[in-house]
Amino acid sequence: MRDEHKGSAISDAKCASIGPGADTAQAAQRTARNSMAYDALLDDPYPFYKELRQSAPVHYSAGRGAWMISRFDDISRIEASDALSHGARCDALFAGLSEEIRNRLPTVCKVVPNHLGHLDSTAHTKHRKLMQAATARPVITALKPMVEAKCKARLEALNLTQDVDLIGDFAKPLPFEVLVAAMGLDHRWPLEDVEGWTRNMLGDFALATMSTDELDRKERAVGALSSIFGQLLSDNHGTSDSLIIRALKKAMIKQGLGLDAAICTAIQCLTGGYESLRHAVSVGLHTALNHPQWTATQMQSGGLSVEAVDELMRYDCVVQKLSRTVSKPVTLSDVKVPKGANVHLLPGSGNRDPERFANPDTLDLRNGSVAHFAFGAGPHYCPGAGLARMLVQVALTALLNHDIYSYIRTEDAQWDRDERHRGIARWPVQVQQ
Repeated sequence: MRDEHKGSAISDAKCASIGPGADTAQAAQRTARNSMAYDALLDDPYPFYKELRQSAPVHYSAGRGAWMISRFDDISRIEASDALSHGARCDALFAGLSEEIRNRLPTVCKVVPNHLGHLDSTAHTKHRKLMQAATARPVITALKPMVEAKCKARLEALNLTQDVDLIGDFAKPLPFEVLVAAMGLDHRWPLEDVEGWTRNMLGDFALATMSTDELDRKERAVGALSSIFGQLLSDNHGTSDSLIIRALKKAMIKQGLGLDAAICTAIQCLTGGYESLRHAVSVGLHTALNHPQWTATQMQSGGLSVEAVDELMRYDCVVQKLSRTVSKPVTLSDVKVPKGANVHLLPGSGNRDPERFANPDTLDLRNGSVAHFAFGAGPHYCPGAGLARMLVQVALTALLNHDIYSYIRTEDAQWDRDERHRGIARWPVQVQQ
């Protein structure tokens, strides 16, 4: 067994391409070569992942203070084990806050630590059943006509006599409009208010260094969403409840969980796909357009199948880094990772692992049918995966069948510069007059 701090054939300097250093001094010392390597990583992380898998599948980066886990089997094994804590980082964040800050954030301190992604063991299992009820197959099937109508309306609203931003005009607003309608909020609260609260809740969480104004905005946002869903979930005579709210009410009673747990789950239903769904639509479209023959074959029946969507999401997945804390020592690829260590799981690397997928760098429906990491793995596998697949399927099929398709150029996509996810910030489309 290799020593835990010598398990890498990649130098720490070279591993700067996996992310910037942990402090300003290290960042200042990085060479131009490393900066260029990091830029290349953001452009296309997959060559770097290949080198990690081959040379250092479990690599400790001193600059990051974390282990980089890149092979499919290692990621799958540790995610399915009890060696990881999903709540330790969140617990440490809130435990480190002063009493003054905690007093300013009563709702934030109650809601955020009970987010499904921050829960372990029994608490996670019980809360997950609420989310599974809210996103069950019958709910998704019933929601599909609404998603198709929202998608059609968005495309019809595009003015093809002038330039369009495919992200701002379609990929970003569509998923949120769908989620708001699915939660039954669209006719009760202004969309811009709900989106503002969502943005504030999901924004910066460096709570200890925020100004009082920033803390107050965060508390108002979380408080507003909690109040909204508290009203909907405690109304036992709500005849206009959405399918998701109805499902949550039933599951809350069946699982013996209180109103607070259901409120946290409802908030996660709304906010969980705010960023990831728009990225899934835009990245999936980019991949499809870069593989015209494959896409044309998949579209022969008039639309993309769920299997085709799954393969697009495996090939270039949105989530590229999952941060966890090791709760007890674990050995991966003959490297011992100690208790208390931070680990970064790399789903995009696992999804291109040739030990798991045949021809992983090629779009192939046989790969999409094999379990992959586009929606996570283990007990924390995304419970909203079915809803996400359906929305992406509807959106991509509509775009590929629309007149705008002939004007979209993949080279015009302006990518987010963020190692945590793959996403497109802007995608201008110049429509010929």
